[in-house]
Amino acid sequence: MMKTISKNIWWIYDKCKSSFRWISFIVLIGSILSIINVIKSLVSKSLIDAATQNASDKIIRWIIILGLLLLSNIALSSINTIASTYVCENIRNNMQCKLYNHIIHSTWSEHNKYHSVELLTRINNDVNTITSMITSTLPGIISLIVMLISSFFALLSISLTMSLVSISIFPLLILLSKVYGRKLHYFYIEIQKKETLYNRFLQESFNNILIVKSFCLENNRYRYLKKIQIEKLNLSIKKSYFSSMSNGFLALSSLLGYFVVFIWGTINLSIVGVSAFGDLTAMFQLFSNIQIPIYGLSSSFPQLISALSATDRLIEIENMALENFPSNIEDSIVSIEHRYDEIATTINNEIYFENVEFGYIPTVPILKNISFSINCGETIGLIGPSGEGKTTLIRLLLCLIHPNSGNIYIDGQNLNTNHRKLISYVPQGNTLFSGSILDNLKFGNPDANENEIIEALKMSSALDFVNSLPNKLNTLIGEKGIGLSEGQAQRLTIARAFLRKKPILILDEATSSLDYKTELNVLNEIKNLIPKPICIIITHRPSALSICDKIYKLENNNISLYTSYP
Repeated sequence: MMKTISKNIWWIYDKCKSSFRWISFIVLIGSILSIINVIKSLVSKSLIDAATQNASDKIIRWIIILGLLLLSNIALSSINTIASTYVCENIRNNMQCKLYNHIIHSTWSEHNKYHSVELLTRINNDVNTITSMITSTLPGIISLIVMLISSFFALLSISLTMSLVSISIFPLLILLSKVYGRKLHYFYIEIQKKETLYNRFLQESFNNILIVKSFCLENNRYRYLKKIQIEKLNLSIKKSYFSSMSNGFLALSSLLGYFVVFIWGTINLSIVGVSAFGDLTAMFQLFSNIQIPIYGLSSSFPQLISALSATDRLIEIENMALENFPSNIEDSIVSIEHRYDEIATTINNEIYFENVEFGYIPTVPILKNISFSINCGETIGLIGPSGEGKTTLIRLLLCLIHPNSGNIYIDGQNLNTNHRKLISYVPQGNTLFSGSILDNLKFGNPDANENEIIEALKMSSALDFVNSLPNKLNTLIGEKGIGLSEGQAQRLTIARAFLRKKPILILDEATSSLDYKTELNVLNEIKNLIPKPICIIITHRPSALSICDKIYKLENNNISLYTSYP
């Protein structure tokens, strides 16, 4: 247990060490504010003592000092708030950027282990939990400890008995923390799981609203939503009940301490007289300054446990295996771009699959002993029944997955993730982003100029419909291309691929939503591309196969050259 906690603390430190100076500054300001609160209690005592003695000079002096302390409190509190906001946002942004960078550079198979909402919940909720602990809870704990220690010694100077009474609650706090920690860890993990399930349900319901409506599932989905909410509510109530019981014991101990201080002060006041009034006032304030940190430490403990639990979940994300890049991702990207900027727009040799075998489950192969080649400038078609491995073969070529055995070569080099820079890909389905049409096209080539964009739209038969839109290229489209027909969305994804201008062009059922005439226009543009790329077309349509130099058929886990198309 301690080893895990130490690992988590080190992980948090490693992510936040660049902001260490700012965190130290916040801690320093908080500690000064705690000391000011203690000094205010002693100044109040001196002011009351001066008033009971009718010492006018002392009264004025202590009033001025008290006023300066109050002004200092206000100024430092404002500075602390501004600094905390800056540090909080800075740490959150840095941590989210690092996690995002790791996620998008992890292997494709690792992504399949997590629902997208699971990743979203962790990168938002868990990062927020840790950030809050670093910038609020931790500085608060240190400030409370400073207040506790300084108040204890100040109270000790007035009464040894009362100072010991004030910290008598500590043994109870330590006892509760042992039980409290395990329970809170459990509650945090379970609540986050339910939160992920809840968000996942909402996302999938909205993304698939057409299915929900067409299958008349509105009431069914609503009932399921209520079920998830009730489960979340029950967990929250259990956590709240547990917290209330623990805090109740602490509150009872504190009230007993106040009762003792009040009885002791009353008796002392009746014996000594009005001269003890200043001591009694200071004791109440100092006792409060000791009890407040104890309460604060108690309430901070759940936040610490939540942060450590959140760290476990983020470490799990960081353990997602990266693609075949060096350990420093950013340096790797620079290295890749430098290396492949020198590659010509055409491939001099071939793509070669040599005895490739693959199965998502190793004991259930999809491809067996696959060997074939594609020469420079060739257009090949891939056909075969659904589920026979056509898209799997493309994923192998994109290096999203890796052969269980055998090798794949491009230009005589073993295929690796760096070769993606040579590929322009049009996947199945609608893969447009929300935003403008222009932004979507520039995913293919961020530096494309206006003439290149117009040419790509012409080649994909998309220019006419884009120009007919009110805002043309600046027209905003919704998630998954909402606002466009399937055919229009498909033409834009083809234009995006044309704009990328790479020596390998892959089309996975890329013309399935196009009418016959539009499809022929697009296919002719592909046929006449200069320079001529290697083009791989997955299709069931004879019109697409008509431009192919060779056709390969995938069936029964094997590949064979097909001499004619249906």
